[in-house]
Amino acid sequence: WSRARILTAPWAPGSGAWTLNWGTGWVKGARQAPIGGQASARRARAARRARGARGGGKMALDRKDLAKKLRLTLVVSQAEARPRSVFELAEAAFAGGVSCLQLREKNLLGREYYERAKGLAEFCKKRGKVFIVNDRLDVAMAAGADGVHLGQGDLPARAARKILGPGFLLGVSAGSVGEAQAALADGADYLGVGAIFLTGSKVEAQAVREEEIKKIIQAGAGAGLGAGLRAGAGAGLGAGLVTVAIGGIKPDNAKSVWALGFDGLAVISGLTQSADPEAAARALLAGGPGD
Repeated sequence: WSRARILTAPWAPGSGAWTLNWGTGWVKGARQAPIGGQASARRARAARRARGARGGGKMALDRKDLAKKLRLTLVVSQAEARPRSVFELAEAAFAGGVSCLQLREKNLLGREYYERAKGLAEFCKKRGKVFIVNDRLDVAMAAGADGVHLGQGDLPARAARKILGPGFLLGVSAGSVGEAQAALADGADYLGVGAIFLTGSKVEAQAVREEEIKKIIQAGAGAGLGAGLRAGAGAGLGAGLVTVAIGGIKPDNAKSVWALGFDGLAVISGLTQSADPEAAARALLAGGPGD
């Protein structure tokens, strides 16, 4: 007999049947699930409670709201933040209007990456800011981040969405129309488009031509995809993907980037190398949506 085998006894005393579940005994009510099913359900409920407790993976936003949340992203590692800590840099940047923090640690092992991400997830949650982990889906989920950003060489977006489920932000880097269309069809929520300008933070990145950028933005909105693909894409945003520009963006060139039609900017050195991150953030936002 399998442990999951159940028997129903309609003759048992009292109103309603009783169910014999091996390992737990007789249970009143004929809807008792097998032991294996009960365990799975308990694990799922525990996982949902854990996500709710840590505040991660619950970004149920429409496209307009998500665009606001990703209006200005600080992309940073501890090495790039020095001599300040990431927390100190983020606090100043938040004061200037930064709405999202993306942790991008390329040289940390899993445990250290997790510990740093966990602290920043709590830090951002208290301040009402979005927190995203770069590359590491496992770290993002374990640390309670709001989302993960994946490059073209990372775990495919379609596979990541199956693991994440709905409601957990998924960003994908895109440097071509094909990559943007694939991200939309595979369940991404936003695109990181670039490099807009040549940058020292990612030496292998090539600047994307302005004509291609405009096509990528259109592709992210669903142009060129059938209605079936558009309906199944993203996390319920409805009107295509939010587009975020990245690569060499600084206060003195941000207005030209906004003019291309982006929803948001993701900035590294334009904030990390500034003596006044708060003022730099305000300058980066000038000329953008809602300015």
